[in-house]
Amino acid sequence: MSKFSPLLHLLASDDTKLRRLINYWAITAALYILCVFILWFQVWAGAVPPEQAKWLSLCIVAGSLLFYGLIRASTALNLTPSQLSFGQGIQAILCIVAAYAIVTPVRGAVLTLLLVVLVFCAFALPARRSHQITAFAIFTIGGTMLWLVHVDPERHAAGIEAVHFILASSMSAAVVFLTTQFNRLRERLKAQKSELEQQKIELSEALLRIEQIAKRDELTLLPNRRYMKEVLSKEEKRHSAESRTLCLALLDIDHFKAINDSYGHAAGDEVLTSFSQQVQATLRDHDVLARWGGEEFLLLLPNTNQSAAMRVLERLQKNLVDAPLKIADVTLSVTFSAGFAVMSPGETVAEAIRRADKAMYRAKAAGRNTSRQYDPEIEAAITASEELKCALLHGIESGQLVLHYQPQVKADGTVTGAEALVRWQHPQKGLIFPGDFIPLAEESDMIITLGQWVLTAACEQLAAWARHKETAHLNLAVNVSARQLRRPDFVEHTLAVMAITGINPCRLKLELTESMLVDDVEGAIATMNTLKFAGLSFSLDDFGTGYSSLSYLKRLPLDQIKIDQSFVSGVLSGSEDGIIARAVISLAHGLGFSVIAEGVETASQLKFLTHHGCNDFQGYFFGRPVPIQDFESFLASKDAKRRVEAIYEAVAAPV
Repeated sequence: MSKFSPLLHLLASDDTKLRRLINYWAITAALYILCVFILWFQVWAGAVPPEQAKWLSLCIVAGSLLFYGLIRASTALNLTPSQLSFGQGIQAILCIVAAYAIVTPVRGAVLTLLLVVLVFCAFALPARRSHQITAFAIFTIGGTMLWLVHVDPERHAAGIEAVHFILASSMSAAVVFLTTQFNRLRERLKAQKSELEQQKIELSEALLRIEQIAKRDELTLLPNRRYMKEVLSKEEKRHSAESRTLCLALLDIDHFKAINDSYGHAAGDEVLTSFSQQVQATLRDHDVLARWGGEEFLLLLPNTNQSAAMRVLERLQKNLVDAPLKIADVTLSVTFSAGFAVMSPGETVAEAIRRADKAMYRAKAAGRNTSRQYDPEIEAAITASEELKCALLHGIESGQLVLHYQPQVKADGTVTGAEALVRWQHPQKGLIFPGDFIPLAEESDMIITLGQWVLTAACEQLAAWARHKETAHLNLAVNVSARQLRRPDFVEHTLAVMAITGINPCRLKLELTESMLVDDVEGAIATMNTLKFAGLSFSLDDFGTGYSSLSYLKRLPLDQIKIDQSFVSGVLSGSEDGIIARAVISLAHGLGFSVIAEGVETASQLKFLTHHGCNDFQGYFFGRPVPIQDFESFLASKDAKRRVEAIYEAVAAPV
């Protein structure tokens, strides 16, 4: 048994190629042994000489052993299939020689002819033309041999043997050639298989990459908006089927544009990446964070109610504050504003995201770095505000705005003019006061359109007064918004309106508030100087309630300072309001400005202000803001004369 152990070891080898060669050798070796038995049977029958059979048997056995040795050495010597084909060719030659010796010449020649034709017909169809010609030549020689045998076998015995030897040699060459070609083809197929395997791996990697691009954000590697919509669609179905609590939150990085502008877009990308990593590290396993677009992220919080969602967002905000981001050797304290909404029964994901988006803008409006929950009442207020904006724009375009006029008087009761105050005559809601719609207009460029209308209407009224001797002396004060004053074309537009209406510029007074001058003092001074040169005058409204600064107050080309009604109402209460009012009057006179007090409602207030040097007054004590017809009727009525007498009495009474 030990003698056969090497062979058994080879048959049990893990090398598929080696096992295949051993199996092939075993089959051919069995055929050769059969040939040897047949050969010695021919010796026993007296058809073959014993000496010839002995040497032929030794050749067959030696060839088989030689090929076995080649197989054993193929692994160690790294023999190629082409080199092993040489050994297979030796076996083929031995096989043909054996067949030549065993059978009679005619039968051997016929067998060889048939094998050659079969090989070239079955395996050499795509062969070269030279191979086909060779096969045809062999077939022709074989046919000639068969014809000679048929005509006179005794006479042509030597020729038949020669042809038989040629055919056998051709058979050997054909077998060696085909075996070599087969091995080359097998190697080529193996190479192609290896290439296909590599292409399969590359294709799998490409598909994985495509899937990643389709589902992941390239920068943060978070789920992108497109893939997140698929996730949300599944969550929506699950929410409806299982009645689970589902919360959606939108996170927007605060002042991200400023980061991009200050440090560059590369730093902005680092902020997005670091921000997403920090947020993800804090989330629970079942929470999902996705990049929704730009610096905005969507956070999916399954099984989370309102209070739990607020705790999650507050924890995220605290962690970001405690761990600032380091970007390009700069430490940045990055914060975010968040809005969230809990899905209601029967609600779609799109509706919940819309509500979360509105809550997020509320968080930004509240000062940023905070979280807000969607509130239906606030939503209703916002909706009403948006509807009011649209109605206001329509009201401006359709002529629903009107001006009311409140008289401005001297200490002796003489009416010097009025302040033009805009009102909105709504067709359904009636008269709407400026406090209800001016803030809405100031949120957009609508305040520009509104301000231009007020200025034009006021100038037209001044032009109308100028045509009558009784009203030609009246002045008109008009409020100007901060957006108007900052417009590059404000001066040009104002001068154009005055030129078209033909008014006396000295009769028009523009009222500005302190707060609107703070952002661009130099620009405001330049604008005011240009209009001042054209003849207009300026009044500083609400003085003392904003950001008063004596350093720029003395530089402003003002004509008048208006004491705010919040101080006027308390001048008699013994509080600081009286002290402030006296100080403002003294300061204005010291700088060469006139002083007007608004909100005067009683004779006692008038008496106090007059006693301390106030020049002009405005308030309900003299008259409320009224339409132009009522204002002009008041000027011509006996009520105005009685009002003057009452003022004289009030001022003349001891303080």
